[in-house]
Amino acid sequence: AGFVAWGNPFLMHTSFPVHIRVVAMGISYNISAAIFGGPTPYICSQLLVHFGVLAPALWLVFMALLSLGCMRVLQCRQEKRTEADCGTQGVLP
Repeated sequence: AGFVAWGNPFLMHTSFPVHIRVVAMGISYNISAAIFGGPTPYICSQLLVHFGVLAPALWLVFMALLSLGCMRVLQCRQEKRTEADCGTQGVLP
């Protein structure tokens, strides 16, 4: 919890230009919370019913891998690396 409590505001703060920072942080945080946080209890309960006790862990692993990929793209964008440095062709602006 401590890592998220400090990391999220710092990363969001440095991701947006000053003139749109507050609006962009609010919109991006709330949309992502609604998309990924809203259906998570339903998805985990359905995985539990259909596939067994350990199946909800697969949802958590999927979310962790998705977050890791997003962090990699964000890191490349913030460090202004080229596509050759990051290995993500077509992802970087």
